[in-house]
Amino acid sequence: MMDRRRFLGSIGIGTATLLAGCGGGDGGDGGDGGDGDGTTTAGGGGDTTTAGDGTPTDAPDGDGAATTQGADTTTSPDETTPPATSTGPTLGDLQVGFENNYRFRVDYSDYEGQPSNMVVEGEWNGGDVHAEMTYEGQTFEMYTVDGTTYMIAQGECLSMDQLGGQVPDPGTDEWAATDDREAQIEDWSDLAPSGQTTIDGESVWIFTVDAGERGNEYPVTYYVSTNSGYLRRVEVQGVVVDYWDWGNVGPIDAPC
Repeated sequence: MMDRRRFLGSIGIGTATLLAGCGGGDGGDGGDGGDGDGTTTAGGGGDTTTAGDGTPTDAPDGDGAATTQGADTTTSPDETTPPATSTGPTLGDLQVGFENNYRFRVDYSDYEGQPSNMVVEGEWNGGDVHAEMTYEGQTFEMYTVDGTTYMIAQGECLSMDQLGGQVPDPGTDEWAATDDREAQIEDWSDLAPSGQTTIDGESVWIFTVDAGERGNEYPVTYYVSTNSGYLRRVEVQGVVVDYWDWGNVGPIDAPC
């Protein structure tokens, strides 16, 4: 995973480059996020996302109050109730579900034990990513489509080339990707839950591995839905990654 110094450096340098490239913009609403099947119109709040089946759904608010629709109808993250002690199925018994498209939220507020106000929320489809990033009072959008990265801020869209290769990205692709999650869960198929709790009213199993156990460098906690079997949350290095709306995100198109 990314170390904190590189994490903060990439954000600071990239943000300055991005805002300079936007010139004297008037702080517009961020523009449209493309016209593809399953695109997002991003602006100053109250965004509407078109799901893969063409059904418009409200994008989750910052407090996670919105409810999504589709294959996995969980809500954006909000509150977690205290865990209760219980026994239950192993990770292998659960056969944890994954899809190649989903929505995610990465909260860096306690990254490496040092407070940060960085939050990234977006959607993933087969490696293509659209996300809205909030940091130090600045909010802008990031797209990665077919290997090319784009940023939108103050109503302007810039590609990686226009940004001079400096992108204020804290490694969102790395944190939001599920390849490593799937591999770990497969390797840890015999892991039993340490408890059961709820996230936004949804019942989940808790699976915890301490640092140094099972070849793991950092402590990691997985939360898996007791109902759907989908991965709901991962906590590692002080970063909290939430997943929901599995199988309900359409194609993500380049914004410019």
